[in-house]
Amino acid sequence: MSGKKGSKPVWGGKTTVNDWMMRYIGLPIVWGWLLAALGIVLMGVYDPDSVMPMLEGYIALLAIVGTLATLIVTSMLELWKSEQTQEIATMEDRILHRQRMEELELLHRHHLAEITATGTYHSETLSAETDHE
Repeated sequence: MSGKKGSKPVWGGKTTVNDWMMRYIGLPIVWGWLLAALGIVLMGVYDPDSVMPMLEGYIALLAIVGTLATLIVTSMLELWKSEQTQEIATMEDRILHRQRMEELELLHRHHLAEITATGTYHSETLSAETDHE
């Protein structure tokens, strides 16, 4: 059993390149930009004399990094959103398939129990659509 809790993918999905990019590239860019902006603001609050002479430089730096980060993150979010839309679109088919497989498994177990109980085998098509009571 895995030591990670909550690491099992939902609906049998696999981690994709877009998930990896969001986790290891997108989030660090956003968090780094936010932390840099917050650091400059906090420095300005606690020691305005150290920030004010270089304020234009800090603003330019944040604007440059923020613009690049915004372009990268926007394109990554578009890829991720399209991937999630496709995943959601296939959920109904996956649920129906899983339900059919469970019905067939129960029907198979029922047939095995009948064979065990009666000792006879009757050749009948194994189908989830047939009504067995």
